[in-house]
Amino acid sequence: MVYDVTAILSDVGIDYKLEGSFNKIDGFSSIEEATERDLSFCSSKGAEAISSISKSAAGYILCNSSMQGSIHPMPGKGPIFVDDARIAFIKLVNHIQKKEKVSAISEHAVISKSARIGSNCQIGAFAFIGDNCVIEDNTIF
Repeated sequence: MVYDVTAILSDVGIDYKLEGSFNKIDGFSSIEEATERDLSFCSSKGAEAISSISKSAAGYILCNSSMQGSIHPMPGKGPIFVDDARIAFIKLVNHIQKKEKVSAISEHAVISKSARIGSNCQIGAFAFIGDNCVIEDNTIF
């Protein structure tokens, strides 16, 4: 499926500043594993953020507004500046999952082997479920 991130940011009420031209994306991923058709986020600041973003293949990366002026568009990449990159990413993923009514466990979720997952659960991208956690039936996480 193809997503228009700027439309979704507007739908969920997140103010943003986009640098560079925008193409639609196919998915979401961690900054380390993203491809040119993915959206990712970087919640780091300063030199750490610049390093992570420059190494990433993500087509678009949500960045904290404080990084504006330090990060510039590169061929095939575009920063999208928001107040809180992590929260914006979570809101985007949740918004899309609600529309798609995904009934599954994301391949990007981290789930301990000792955790117990009930039936008919939805576990979203980048969710972390620790040791001995119990997720009840019909839970969206």
